[in-house]
Amino acid sequence: MRARGNLGPDVVNFVKKGNYIAIDALRIHDRMLHPLINFSGLQKGRYTIKISGTPGKSMKGEILLEGGILKSFKAYNKTRKFIKNNKELAQIQDPGFTAKGFKIREGKITYRIIKNRVIFDSVYIKGDTATIVGKGELNIKTKKLNINLAIQTVRKLGKIVGSLPVLGYILMGEDNSITFGLKITGTLDDPKVKTSAAKEILLLPFDLIKRTLQSPAHIINTEKKKKKIKVPVIEEITIPKNKVAP
Repeated sequence: MRARGNLGPDVVNFVKKGNYIAIDALRIHDRMLHPLINFSGLQKGRYTIKISGTPGKSMKGEILLEGGILKSFKAYNKTRKFIKNNKELAQIQDPGFTAKGFKIREGKITYRIIKNRVIFDSVYIKGDTATIVGKGELNIKTKKLNINLAIQTVRKLGKIVGSLPVLGYILMGEDNSITFGLKITGTLDDPKVKTSAAKEILLLPFDLIKRTLQSPAHIINTEKKKKKIKVPVIEEITIPKNKVAP
């Protein structure tokens, strides 16, 4: 069975063969996206989405982001407040987590749904002032979160790397960039945010991390001397090339 639905100029294609379904939509607006993914934290912008599989057993999805804003959900609000109120991270250039939302240039999210688990295999969101990469898991039934993020931004002018009193470890890039890790746990209704160690950041499967670091990587810690850690070979990801339509 094939079907097509539309909301204004946005069109969604639907295919069903037995228990298998496939849904795809090209460059739709947020009002069409939200009911498809049951999430309203991606606003404005344009989105291309593909979902396929057997509901209740195993599904896979991919979302391409063109512009837009990330905002208005509890994990975002907790992350914004954590960065704002952390004295150590305050010495790093503002990564752009504001009350009005994180402005997105482009991005890509791939995920799987296996029964009650949503597994985020890769998250890549490039903004005006920072780039977010990550992976993790959400239990739909219990609402429990386990998300690991790496946020890349730039060092404020005039700051000396060795004097940054950063909480835990940070990763320094050759291009004046700084990458720090955050771990989000708890639940959707009561998320918990804390910094994560460099070794956890290096486990994120993104080419961004490889490009960010010197080779071999340098781990900066104010309490210890510099360590050298071999950066793993990390697969590149594809990001959308089209510009957002006015």
